[in-house]
Amino acid sequence: MQKKKRLLWPLMGLTSIFAVSCKESFKNEPLTDTLLIYTQKNAAKGENLIGVKETGTGKVVINASDYQKITADEDFIICIKEVENFKQIWVYRFNGECIGWFDTFNHFSVPGNYYFGTNYNRSMYYFPKTKVLLRTYHSYSALNYVFIEEEGIWKIFSYDGDLVQTLPPKAKLLHNLSENKETFYVLSEEKEKVTLLNIENKETKTYSKEEWSKKSSELKSTEELSGLTLFEVHNF
Repeated sequence: MQKKKRLLWPLMGLTSIFAVSCKESFKNEPLTDTLLIYTQKNAAKGENLIGVKETGTGKVVINASDYQKITADEDFIICIKEVENFKQIWVYRFNGECIGWFDTFNHFSVPGNYYFGTNYNRSMYYFPKTKVLLRTYHSYSALNYVFIEEEGIWKIFSYDGDLVQTLPPKAKLLHNLSENKETFYVLSEEKEKVTLLNIENKETKTYSKEEWSKKSSELKSTEELSGLTLFEVHNF
């Protein structure tokens, strides 16, 4: 019996060491005041996976996966993984809703406050102030505004997410630059006249066809964007 005891004690010692090392590798890390990063063992590959749980309830918010890093800001949880030597940025809301994965994802605070993500030829904009999230294949960034095409309709937003103008189909825009200030006009051509609508203060300028014929000689199309024509001029 004594010989058996001698054999048993070393085994118990090994078991204790293993238990302590496992406990240390599975340590939770705080992510926010209400969320934590948890670790889960992948038995098949012998590697640790990480995910996100609620601190109080232990409810899983983001399932554990082979993320390299998990961070959070005031709006999103951002999980980074590497797939075939390419970085994928997975973005989630705090309730676990997946916004999608991106090649690039950045938060800009000047001008305005917005997020901008890209995935192949598609872009995503999110404006925290208005909670507006838009996905698009076509957009145009100006000094004070961003132009976003949504389901064939172009919309103009401030960088805080306020909707400034919804443009008509096949719209023509005049982009006037003068002394570090920009002004955009929606150009409407009618039978007898041409009208320019200032998108900011909604004031209009009206020209006869003859007047516009002389004035438009200064115009040169600089952008053709899926149903939107942009003319850029200086001190118009």
